[in-house]
Amino acid sequence: MTMLVTVQSARAEEINGHLNIHTMEKLIKAQGETIERMELKLTNLEESIGHVNRGRRQAESVGFTAVLDHEEAVHTGNMVKFNKILYNAGNMYNPITGIATIPTNGVYLFSFSIEEWETPELSCRLKVDGVQKVGAVIVPNHHSDQAGNTAVLHLTKGQSVWVESTEGTVYGESGFYGTSFTGVLLY
Repeated sequence: MTMLVTVQSARAEEINGHLNIHTMEKLIKAQGETIERMELKLTNLEESIGHVNRGRRQAESVGFTAVLDHEEAVHTGNMVKFNKILYNAGNMYNPITGIATIPTNGVYLFSFSIEEWETPELSCRLKVDGVQKVGAVIVPNHHSDQAGNTAVLHLTKGQSVWVESTEGTVYGESGFYGTSFTGVLLY
């Protein structure tokens, strides 16, 4: 807008087809300021695109899916240890402890599914550093049943995420993985 006003005033100050030196200096200054603003906008746009691209690359390199491939007795307050890793980019999940450790700050998606058929009622909870985020309850009534839940969470590097259960038996079978735990960095 400044440049347009300057150009209009330059036309008004035009004398015999020539601009005076003062008017030329104002035009050049206005063009320089416009170029500086455009360069700043371009730099900001390039940085924004870079953040988006880095976020996509990170999301592709951090995530896991682990399953339980056998039947296992669980006890109230214990972590469900999903022993078979199907995918574990960034070594986020530890099948020995049952804990996913957050490798970098960001927004993550976590999901779990539990299959059960012997316990009258079994509940599981997704926990972050011991604090419940979401839960699921299974009441199988003498046949196989599944329950699960999903959460999108903003987490920081070093936090721990796991699935905890009440007393009962969790079902898993090699080849059919009805009990699973997944986590992935979205951005």
